[in-house]
Order: sequence, then structure tokens, then C-alpha cells
Amino acid sequence: MNKVIVFSNDSAGFIGNGHFIREIQEACKQVEILSGRMSVPEAISTVNRVTQEFLLRPMGIFQLIDYVGIDVCQDISRIMTTYTSTGSTFDFPLLGSMLGQKISGGQYGDGRQKDGFFHYEQGKPFKVYSQQDQAYVPNVFAGASNQHPQGCEPWKILSKEKEKQKKISQYFQNLSKETSIEGKLAHHF
Repeated sequence: MNKVIVFSNDSAGFIGNGHFIREIQEACKQVEILSGRMSVPEAISTVNRVTQEFLLRPMGIFQLIDYVGIDVCQDISRIMTTYTSTGSTFDFPLLGSMLGQKISGGQYGDGRQKDGFFHYEQGKPFKVYSQQDQAYVPNVFAGASNQHPQGCEPWKILSKEKEKQKKISQYFQNLSKETSIEGKLAHHF
């Protein structure tokens, strides 16, 4: 298989969690910014949509947080804050307030998704949690144009394309020129 093993010491925030927690940090920051012009549930839905559809991923960042578990993400962020040498603080009040309302996401033993930021029906986000209402409300995208940059395709379709690298490259060139709210938001990620 021509694989070479490279040994490395494990450290807090090493590769996967290092990227994941920083993306959570950016997502929470963008929700805070967007909540100045829309409700928090709408902001969460919008950021989730952009990080899934516009970035050509199987799921958005808040759905991924639900999948991992809000409590697990909070624990990872605490460990990274304690043990990274960068002096970065990974404190997410949005996650803390969800946990304060006993909303933690994660998965059941059979692999089904537990409710977290989203209420799931048939494995898909159906409603979004409103901390203000302490209930799940319709999953809407405030100000969403429902338009995507040229070449945007769902990940499941794109991953099966023979010339996916060429298509992805062209798509991200188109995305870099996008001026919609969603396009500008995608640039942050």
C-alpha cells in the first residue's frame, strides 16, 4: 500500500479536534453577529446551511455538533483551553446555554440522532431549538436567497462524480466571487 508510519506525540487540539473546535468557534461568532439582524434560531439554521451546502459537506457545523454531542464538544474545548500552548480560550456560551437547558445532542445506542440544536425527523434537521422559547421551532433561513453559486451540488452527488476535483475547484472559484449573505458567510469558513 506504500504507506509510511510517522509517529507523533498526541496533544490537545491535534489535527481533527484542533480544526473542529476552531470551526465551532467561528460558527458561534457568526451566530452572534447574525443575531443582530435575525433570531438566534434563524442564525443557527443559516450558519448550518452555509457550512453544509455552500462548503459541499455531508452535514453543517451545528448538525455535526449535535452528532458528536454538545457536552462532548464543550469538554474538548475545555481540554484545548487548558492544554494548548497558544494561549487561546475556547469558551462557547452558546453551547453552555444549550447544556444549561438540558439539550445535549449525541446519539442513541442504535445510532439514531438525539435532538440538540436541531430536532431530527428521519435523520434530517427538521426544527431548530429556540433557547428563548425553550422549544423547537420551524427551521427557517432568514434572508436566504435559496440560490447557490454556480456549480454547487450536494455532497452525495458530487462525491460520485468522475471529475469531482475539477468541479470542486471551479465551484470554489465561483464561491470566492459570491456576494450574497450566504456567500459572504461561507468566506469565513
